Amino acid sequence: MRIRFLYRSVVGFVLRVLHRDKYAAPQESHSGPSALASLVLALTVMNRALDGVPIPGIQGAITALLEVVRTLRHVDENAQEFAYLREKVLLIDREIVQPLSDPTMRANVPQSLQTDIENLVRDMRDIARTCQSYVRRSSMEKFFGYAEDIAILESLNRQMDDALKWLTTRGVISLRIEAEAVRRRMITDLLNRLPHAQARYDAGVRNQASGCLEGTRTALLQAIQHWIDDANPQAPQVFWLCGLAGTGKSTVAQTVAETLQKSNRLGASFFFSRDEAERRNPLLLFSSIAYQLAWFHTSFQRCIASSLESNPDLGRAVMRTQLEKLIIEPLQKVPINEAPRSSVVIVIDALDECNDVDRVIDRIIILASELPSLPFRFKIFITSRADPHISNTFTSSPMAPITRAFLLHDIEKSIVKGDIRLYLSHHLTKIAERYSIPLPWPSQEQLTALVDRAGDLFIFA
Repeated sequence: MRIRFLYRSVVGFVLRVLHRDKYAAPQESHSGPSALASLVLALTVMNRALDGVPIPGIQGAITALLEVVRTLRHVDENAQEFAYLREKVLLIDREIVQPLSDPTMRANVPQSLQTDIENLVRDMRDIARTCQSYVRRSSMEKFFGYAEDIAILESLNRQMDDALKWLTTRGVISLRIEAEAVRRRMITDLLNRLPHAQARYDAGVRNQASGCLEGTRTALLQAIQHWIDDANPQAPQVFWLCGLAGTGKSTVAQTVAETLQKSNRLGASFFFSRDEAERRNPLLLFSSIAYQLAWFHTSFQRCIASSLESNPDLGRAVMRTQLEKLIIEPLQKVPINEAPRSSVVIVIDALDECNDVDRVIDRIIILASELPSLPFRFKIFITSRADPHISNTFTSSPMAPITRAFLLHDIEKSIVKGDIRLYLSHHLTKIAERYSIPLPWPSQEQLTALVDRAGDLFIFA
C-alpha cells in the first residue's frame, strides 16, 4: 500500500509540473532544482528498494518516472539558462548599446567600431527573439523539446561569446589605431612647428637645380661614392669638396644628394645661398637638418619628437643648443636594433655663403666629434670655396683626421676641359635640334674655342 501511495504521489507531481502555467517564470515554479533533485534521489532509492519485489512492472514504471523527472530537471535548467541569457542581453543593451545611442558619445567612437557595435546589436536582438520564443512555448513543448533547447542554448551562448570577443578585440585594435593616429598627429604638429628653411636639394626655390651630366665628373663621383659606401669605422666621416667659384661644387652636391635619395641614404640636405634670407640664415641650419632627419627614419623621429615634447621651442634656441638637443642627443638615443644598417649622409652645400660661417664651422666640429658615438654610420658631405678659415678647419686638427678633402682646382685641366666639352656639346646640340639649326653646330673649332674660353669654370659653360 505504501509503495502504491508513493507511486501515485510521484505521478501526480509529474502531471502537475507538465500542466503548470506555460507563462510561469522558472523561479515561480515549486519544482525548483532542489525539489527535483530530492525527487530523483527518492525515486532512485525506491527503485533499489523494489529490487526483487514481486510486483509486475513496478520497477519499469519507476525507471520511466525517473527519466521523466530527470527530463524535468533539464527543462528547468534550460529555463534558467534562457532567463540568464536574456538578462545578459538586457545588460549589454543597458551598458553598451544605450550609451552609444547618445549622439555626443557616438561622435567619439571610431566608425569601424560603430559598425561592430551595430553588428552586436543585431546579434543580441536575434538572441532576445529566440529567448522570447522559448518563454511563449507550452510546458509540454519545452518538455519534449528539451534536447533541442540544450543545443540551441549552446549555439546562442557561443554566438554571444563570439560577438563580445570580436567587439572587444576590434575595440582594442581600433583604440590602439586611434591612439597611434593621435600620437602621429601630435608628432607631426611638433615637427611642423620646428623652424626649417626651404633649402633641400629639391626645394622649389632652387629652380629645379640639375646635377652633373652623365659622363662628367666620373672620377670625382666615384671617389665620393666609395667614401659613402666605406663601412670601415676608421674611415673619414666627413667629405669636404673645395673649389673656386664657378667650378661646379653645387652641381656635384646636387648629384650626390640625388644619388643618396635614390638609395634611401640622404638623411638631410641644406644648400646655402647668400641671395636668399632663410638659406643664408645659420640659425635655420640645424633645425632644418633635424626636421628632415625626423622624416627620414621613424626611430629618429621618435627621439627628436621626444626632445621637442620636453622643450617645444628648441628650434628657436641658439645654434649649439639646437645641435645638441635636436640632433646629437636624440640620435645617440636611437636603439641599435632600430638604427639604419647603411650610412646616413647629410649634404651641406656652399658653406661659405652662410651669414656666420665661423660659428657654423665651430658647431660642425662639435657634430663631427660626436659622430663616432652614434649607433650607426653618420657622414657629412660639405662643399665650400677655399675660404682661409674653412680650409684651415678641414686641413688641421681636430677635423683633418676625420675628413676626406678633395680640391676641385687640383683636378687635371685636361679632365676638366673634357667634361666641359662634353657638357657644351650636349646642350648646344639640344639647342640646334630645338631651333632646327643644321648640324654639325657648332663646328669642332668653335666648340674648342668655347672650351678654351671656359678655362676651368663650369659656370661659364
